[in-house]
Amino acid sequence: MLEPERGCSRHRDCSRGTGECSVKAVAVERGLEPVKEFLQAQGCQVVDWNASAPARDVACCCISGMDKNLMGMQDVTLDCPVVSCDGLTPQQVYERIRPYLQ
Repeated sequence: MLEPERGCSRHRDCSRGTGECSVKAVAVERGLEPVKEFLQAQGCQVVDWNASAPARDVACCCISGMDKNLMGMQDVTLDCPVVSCDGLTPQQVYERIRPYLQ
C-alpha cells in the first residue's frame, strides 16, 4: 500500500511535492501555555504573540482576553482574525481556529 504524498515531514496539508511547509502558524499570547501545548499536540505550528511586536503571516492570533479595551478604542491593527480564549478550553480554542488553518 502506498503512503499518501506529504509536503513536509510534520504536516499532511503542506504543499505537495515542494518540500516546503505551507501550514499557517497560529500566534498565541504569553500566559496561554495550555492552549499552546494543545495546539502543538494537534500538529499546529505555534509562534509567540506579543501586542508590542505582533507576529506576521499567521492564520490567526489567540489572546487571553485580559487586555480587552474597555473604552472601545483600538490602536493596534492586525491582518488576521483574533480569537479570545477567555473562558474556553484548549479544545474549544482549537475548534474555533480550525477554519482559519485551511
